[in-house]
Parts: sequence; structure tokens; C-alpha cells
Amino acid sequence: MDLLLGTLPPDRAALVDEHLDTCPSCRRMVSEALKVQPPAASPEPAPEEEVLDSQLATLAVDPWRGRKPRLRLPTPPLARGTAVGRYLILEMLGVGGMSVVYAAYDPELDRRVALKLLQVEALGLGAEAGRTQVLREAQAMARVSHPHVVSVFDVGTFGRQVFLAMELVDAHTLRKWEHDGPHPWRQVVEVFIAVARGLAAAHAVGVVHGDVKPENILVGQDGRVRVTDFGLSRIMSGAVAPPVAPGSPAHPRAMEGGTPAYMAPEQFPPEERTDARSDQFGFCVALYEGLYGERPFAGSTVEELSQVVHAGRVKGVPRHSGVPQWLRKVVLKGLSVKPEDRHASMEALIAALESDPAARRTRRLRVAGASLLLLSAVGLTHVLHGRDPTGCEGAA
Repeated sequence: MDLLLGTLPPDRAALVDEHLDTCPSCRRMVSEALKVQPPAASPEPAPEEEVLDSQLATLAVDPWRGRKPRLRLPTPPLARGTAVGRYLILEMLGVGGMSVVYAAYDPELDRRVALKLLQVEALGLGAEAGRTQVLREAQAMARVSHPHVVSVFDVGTFGRQVFLAMELVDAHTLRKWEHDGPHPWRQVVEVFIAVARGLAAAHAVGVVHGDVKPENILVGQDGRVRVTDFGLSRIMSGAVAPPVAPGSPAHPRAMEGGTPAYMAPEQFPPEERTDARSDQFGFCVALYEGLYGERPFAGSTVEELSQVVHAGRVKGVPRHSGVPQWLRKVVLKGLSVKPEDRHASMEALIAALESDPAARRTRRLRVAGASLLLLSAVGLTHVLHGRDPTGCEGAA
């Protein structure tokens, strides 16, 4: 019940989420609980600050958090064999307050896909506005073709719901990968460089993710890292939505946002000027967490987090972290309060992460050693060829 009400502490919610990822019987139990919960009569929208605060403890499998004005619950799970468009449901993979993800079969192309069904009403939007919102997500993700980004194949409607057909990846979240650790800092950096390459590819075609966090990063069984759920993305091409009244369901503050623990200063209300540098900030929060085992900013409520983030008060270095100082400086630059003080781009951040001074010294030593060996070989050859061949019976 704490899980359904969103009152679990973040660490406990993460453990429950991990269990739900691997236990079909518990997923069915949660689905049944969602089904029987009685609807409230004419519910009043919760204040925005309460909504944002509750996001700290909601299900990690919900990529749409940050847009819901109050808790709404999905419909009961679909039975195996149910046709959703041309796709046939196989099994449920995950459930959140806004959507359910299934493994499904595409008979036309003879392949398995991941099918995400979204309750448009759960966003506080009408059916048409909900479809438009999901189409934005599909169009954003479809514009990115990169090995480190999950591919989107199709989008459609199913009754009052909308669906996305995506690449089905045999993977678990970066959050679980981190919990299965500990991992050496070099291995953590290697994983995050792959994430950065996927985000850089998105930025190159004008797409901002808007909600970079470990739950939206997948680590495949083959070791490949992929970024998924561009659900809060914006098109950086300058497209402007039609004006709406503040406070209405379609107002940007009800639709955009992110996960507070990973949000840049400019993403907190009332600013919310999301761009590629905001993705960089969220990326560096997640990287800091992966390196040190804790997030860089302290705060148990959104108000506290906002104050600490805007002040740039990053925690001190944990004892015995083993993380080198040069790497901490790279991460702290990405966590700068002012966007213009961060790295110039994700490409620049990647270059900084790859500039390990120890590795450079090793490369220099290898080059110097190779040069010395070459010079020695040249010298020896010169000596041998300069000798009188008649002075030795075995010269020939």
C-alpha cells in the first residue's frame, strides 16, 4: 500500500522496484491492487509542490513522473495474445503510475518488441492532448539513430490509450547495475561515456532528453549501454507550442519537468528552461552517484533540493572513494549552477572524461619506449652492417 500511495522512502522504493522487475507474481499482485482501488469522487488536483515532492518516492519504472498532477493508475494488465494494433501481447515487463510495458510480438516483421501503453488521462490531459504528447515522444526518439539509444519503431492508439513500439532489449537498468556493484571508477566512467555518446547523438538532431537518470539507462546482457524514455524531451529547433492559460492541464509546468533529484537549477519551477546543458547536469548527478555511491546534493524535499542545487552546495568527498581529483573536477564543472559554466557540449564532456592523466602518462611512456627500441634497432643494424664481413667465418 505504501508503494501504491507513493509514501515509500526512496531507498526502499528502489528495492521494491528491483523485486518487481524480476517477480511476475508480485507484478500481478500490484496490478490487482491497482485495479480494485476505488476512484476518488471529483478529486482536487494536488498542489504542484506536493506533486514534485512525491516524485522522490514514486515507482522508478515510471518515466512520465514530473507531469502528473495527481496519482492516477493504469488499467488491469492485458492477457497474453491480446492484439494491440498489429502487435500481440506476450507478457508484462513493468508497471508504473502512468504506463505499462509489455513484451509483444510483431507478426509482420517476425520480431519481439517492447510495447509501452500510456494512460493519457493519467497525465491530466484529454485523449487528443495525450496522443499529441506521446507522438512528440515517438518523434523525438525516432529522430535518434545510435547504438546507445533505444530505437522507436511505431506509435498508435489502443482504445483510450496510446502505445509506443520500441526495441526490446535484454537488459536491466543502470540503477540495478550499480546496486550489483561495487564497480571500479574506470568501469563506471566507461559506462557513462557510452551514455554521453547516446545523449550527444540526440543533441545533434535537436532532441533534449529532459530526464537523465539511472532508471532511464539500460545495461544490456551484451554489455551495450542504451538511453531510453525521451518522455520529457523537447525539440531544440525552436518549435513553439500554442499559448495556453497558466494552471491549465496543457500548461508546460504540468507537462515538462523531470525527476527532482536529477534536475538542473533551470528545470525547477518557475524557470524550466530545459536544453542540452540541462541533460549534462542530470548526467553529472547520475555519474557522481555512480562514482561515490550517493547523490551530490542533500535534500529530502523538492524545496530543500532546489535551494541546495541553486546554491551549488555539493557534498564533500566521501572517505576512501578512490576517485581521482581530476575526475571530480570534470563532474563538478558539469554540475555548475549557471549553464554557461558547464562543459560546452556533451562531446566536450566526453573528451574531458577520456583525458585521464595517468592514461596519458602511460601512453607517453609507451611511445618513448617504442622510440627507444626503434633507435636501438637502427643503431644495432648500423653496427652490424658496418663490420667487415671477412672478419668472421659465419658472416655469410
